[in-house]
Amino acid sequence: MLKYERSLPPEVDISGYHDCRVVSLYDTSKLDFNQDKKRQVYKDAYLSMTDNLLNSLSKDLGLPTGFNQLYGYDSLLSDTLIEDLTDTLDNDMLVIVQSFDLERDKEVVVTEDEDGDKVRTAYYTLICKSEIICVNANREVVFNRSIHASDLIDERSVLSGLLAIGPSVGNHGKTANKLAKNVASQFLGIFFPSQILITRTYYSAKDLKGVKPLFKAQDWLQAEKFLLDLWDKKDPELEKKIAHNLALVYEAKGNMVEYKKWVARGKKPNDFFREGVEQSY
Repeated sequence: MLKYERSLPPEVDISGYHDCRVVSLYDTSKLDFNQDKKRQVYKDAYLSMTDNLLNSLSKDLGLPTGFNQLYGYDSLLSDTLIEDLTDTLDNDMLVIVQSFDLERDKEVVVTEDEDGDKVRTAYYTLICKSEIICVNANREVVFNRSIHASDLIDERSVLSGLLAIGPSVGNHGKTANKLAKNVASQFLGIFFPSQILITRTYYSAKDLKGVKPLFKAQDWLQAEKFLLDLWDKKDPELEKKIAHNLALVYEAKGNMVEYKKWVARGKKPNDFFREGVEQSY
């Protein structure tokens, strides 16, 4: 298995930006339940998320950041409202919190004990989610996504034929705050470079065994040379495998034009390429 890491640029480029404003359409005064503890958990978690957004935008990104709370919009964001906001608020970037919510999810898992009897266990998860929108300096929506974070808060045995009574969200404020911060952190990740792990399968038996140490060392130049030297073996099955491996080499090098060519060569009759027929990709 071929494994290597690749750096990805930030999803949203804010180079040259000077300031930012967080605008929230979420209004905690409109919560439609009466449990005081639960209402307080919602309010605290929402403040935890927005505070984390403001602090990180200011400190980690170096963007002086203001905050506006809008009322009466019912978390509905229209193109007209975005236009109004960008015209009224003269900032390089707007971060709009369109919605915020805490949900409790339940999953019942059935297992067997040592006597062969069925045992039912209910697992309860707290989920924090928020829809966040980012508008860049050109007044374009460059990010519009619902972000969520979750954590297990309880597990309870379920007696046959009875419903399990779940834990109250109002008793899990600490977890709610932690998840709200996680949601903010996930959003802020769009402004930073990231690393991803690439895993690919390749051929390394018989004639191709020499490619294994080269792939392991990520020596793409020598791997390319080794595979190209094998190309004239005039063995259709071998050439398909060589083409597959070469496609991986060019993918690792970031040369997607050559990558596509060798992917195609691994699928086409070999004589078609020996005749030098020109193809476009």
